[in-house]
Amino acid sequence: MSSTSSRTALHQRTVRHTPAQPVQPLSAAMDSASRLLSETAHDLRTPLFAIRESARLVNDGYLGPTTEEQRSCLQGIFEQCEEMDQLVVDMLSLEQVRSGVPRVHRRWLDPQEIVRSVHATATAAMTPRQLSLVWDQNDPMPEVYADSSKTIRLLLNLIGNAAQVLTAGAQVLVRIERVESLGTLRFCVIDQGPGMDRASIQQLAQRGFSGTGGKGLGLAISRQMAALHFSELQVSSRRGAGTRVAFELPSAGPVSVADAWVRWRARFSNAPKTTPRRAAGATQLRLDPPTLPRSKQLQGMETVSLLHDGAPPRNSQCAVAVCLRLGSTVATDTADALQRRLQDNMRMYELAFRTGVRRWVLLLDADTQQARQRLDDMQTQLTTDLPTARMTWSETLELPIGSRATRASVRDLLIRGSLETPAAMPASDYHALRTRAAAPAVSEVASRRLDAELRRLTTRIYQQRDRLKQQANTLQR
Repeated sequence: MSSTSSRTALHQRTVRHTPAQPVQPLSAAMDSASRLLSETAHDLRTPLFAIRESARLVNDGYLGPTTEEQRSCLQGIFEQCEEMDQLVVDMLSLEQVRSGVPRVHRRWLDPQEIVRSVHATATAAMTPRQLSLVWDQNDPMPEVYADSSKTIRLLLNLIGNAAQVLTAGAQVLVRIERVESLGTLRFCVIDQGPGMDRASIQQLAQRGFSGTGGKGLGLAISRQMAALHFSELQVSSRRGAGTRVAFELPSAGPVSVADAWVRWRARFSNAPKTTPRRAAGATQLRLDPPTLPRSKQLQGMETVSLLHDGAPPRNSQCAVAVCLRLGSTVATDTADALQRRLQDNMRMYELAFRTGVRRWVLLLDADTQQARQRLDDMQTQLTTDLPTARMTWSETLELPIGSRATRASVRDLLIRGSLETPAAMPASDYHALRTRAAAPAVSEVASRRLDAELRRLTTRIYQQRDRLKQQANTLQR
């Protein structure tokens, strides 16, 4: 497969402003404030640790006996230190995401893993305030493609925001529901608090607005955590009717991940689209993103969709796909280590999707020329870190953002896991089969995904057949 021609990065054209526009100084001020927050967060960690450990020494009696009143005061210090520590973590996380290097580790996981962790942590914080946490979910739920720790943090942030506006005896509802049309699982955090009027809802769209009345980073960090999963953060509210905040995670196999990534990238591009290079004759479709952020009326509530408010994609009109394969004799521990390093190397708007034990598809925010340099640097670093990893890279495929053909190409890549015809069985595996040694291990996860995809396709075929029969019967009449 031949390499595609290079393309000039176009984001430089889209971010150009005239001096008369007020957006430029505001954006620059927010960037400066964000950097200052990051530096301050690092500086706060050392004295915060010293305060907490000194208080612990006093509480444990190393400096003499303490009274009940003193221990109560020390407990207050511990609680404030924990809250401050979490604020520092949020500040660092916010700057990390806005800088474009989020270090997100997505994988397929059971949603109950998230539910159990969130419930234990949130309940411990809400019970002293006489608040309750209620879950509305259908069992069993499909696996979701997410970063476990960041999804847990996102839900805890949203639940904490909701709890701040409630009085004793109230409850926070977390509803988990399937969105069949998108192949996602939607998480909704709902409260019956005072709600917000239209002006307050619109204010949430402003960059840097926390939505927490000055306590914590609130929605500022939550919208970034949602963005790491290629999801907007949808906020619906009405004065006197409470607030609903929702985000979605891919839950229908590789196809849902492909669709989520394609939709997400299209949100940040409104340039004319063309057919992907090396993709065979596909119908062109222009996908113009909505104005950012979006606002609409939903069931009597004012709704705003909050997207990532950090740096835009480096290439608003195109991305590059490349496949990586490890040799069949490479140890699984090495493959797992490579998985972590690949995900650490991904920037905002990028994806390193593991299609098998030793196979990956990378979707990069770059044109072909940029991707070549990036891959050369990445390969050099990976070879240094993992000298036993025998890596094979495919040719690159340039993908115009927003095209229906691009959607089909990304779907195909994530399902098949390669830009080329699969290679023949390795000699080592062939010899093992001939000598009746143990057969190569079969990935149960991959098998389940393939079965789910086959069932989905079978259902669609039957539905199409039934529609054709109905149309035929109508014509015969």
